[in-house]
Amino acid sequence: MEPTQERSLIPQPSHELTAPQATVNRILIQMVDEALVLAQHAAAAPTDPDALVVAGKRLYCSRLKVGSPRAEELATENLRPFDLRLQSGLLRQEGTTEEDIQIFGLFYRAAKAGHSEAQFIVSRCYQWGYGVQVDHARSLEWMRQSAESGFAEAQYTVGYYHKCGKGEAVNWYRKAAEQGNARAAIQLGEHYEFTLITGVPPDPAEAMKWYRKAVEWNRTGVEQGRADAQTNLGLCYQYGQGVPEDKVEAVKCFRKAEGQGDAIAQYNLGDCYYLGDGVSEDKVEAAKWFHKSAESGFADAQNTLAMHYDYGYSVAQDKLKALKWYRKAAEQGDTSALWQVGRFYRDGNGVRQDYAEAVKWFRKAAEQGSGDAQWQLGHCYDVGHGVPQDHAEAARWYGKAREQGSPPPRNWGL
Repeated sequence: MEPTQERSLIPQPSHELTAPQATVNRILIQMVDEALVLAQHAAAAPTDPDALVVAGKRLYCSRLKVGSPRAEELATENLRPFDLRLQSGLLRQEGTTEEDIQIFGLFYRAAKAGHSEAQFIVSRCYQWGYGVQVDHARSLEWMRQSAESGFAEAQYTVGYYHKCGKGEAVNWYRKAAEQGNARAAIQLGEHYEFTLITGVPPDPAEAMKWYRKAVEWNRTGVEQGRADAQTNLGLCYQYGQGVPEDKVEAVKCFRKAEGQGDAIAQYNLGDCYYLGDGVSEDKVEAAKWFHKSAESGFADAQNTLAMHYDYGYSVAQDKLKALKWYRKAAEQGDTSALWQVGRFYRDGNGVRQDYAEAVKWFRKAAEQGSGDAQWQLGHCYDVGHGVPQDHAEAARWYGKAREQGSPPPRNWGL
């Protein structure tokens, strides 16, 4: 295929272009040509995963519309637009065209060849349905493969998925932080500051070491225009991690990142309005930001919004909506949400009571380290709810919960 045949990927202007626009248009045409050459080269050399990844990013970047806010950035930063949209989660807002499927195919081939970044990208594609049907199980599988291959962002994400199983989470956070991942450094600092690591005493000096590294890395990222770094720097100001606490400055950082479409910044703005941190307390405004972040696909926001519908915090109580948002977060592997979905089916909240379905969700959360879910799964085996009665299996799950210091439910009297 000749490169010129694909220039229809670039929108043709209906009016005469200005000189800067014409320059951008020429660059975009050149990038389409280069992307197709790279794609053809990758097809001829499928064992070269680096070429596949570059081809996928180039082809994606070449399709951004002329005159959009990204056009000038594309002209100067080459592959940066793809990375920015991946970091901010904007890929989830795009459809599945023939070109999207082609781009996904390039990344998938690189991932199958063992390319750690491609494995991370493929995981996100399965999570958001970019170029492929949504499949959360495959998304989790590829994310773990990427983490095990040494990709720092995947290591942070796997640690985050295991946040209820603290020992597992810390191991992954450390791997990511040692590669310069600022979010992992913050999480690691919190584990040392608040004694979240089972059996490890507080270590303020070690916590501060990681907080300061996070601040340094985030400031570098902000200078590079990264929304995720802007958000993380805001978190440092919000909680005084590595810098003096300044909640007003934190809100400024979140607003800047939100302007780039960052879902985590949207969630943090909701938190600030709910608590009155750096802004006047406003529950309605908080709910608006939680909704926006949840609809962007951020699992923490989905879980928080579900909790608000569950208990009527900033919105009218609505158990069906609560279950809807818990399930969305659970489908992304959020441990807390997995346990909550199980609770809804156990109690018949907004759905028909179904112990077998409850056991399914409790088991998923228990296997990810949730002490609450381990107690509940053990109880299901103890009394035969949703599974054949099995006291030995019940004792095994009770033991797992005790091992990580998780107390039994208060009304059990244990």
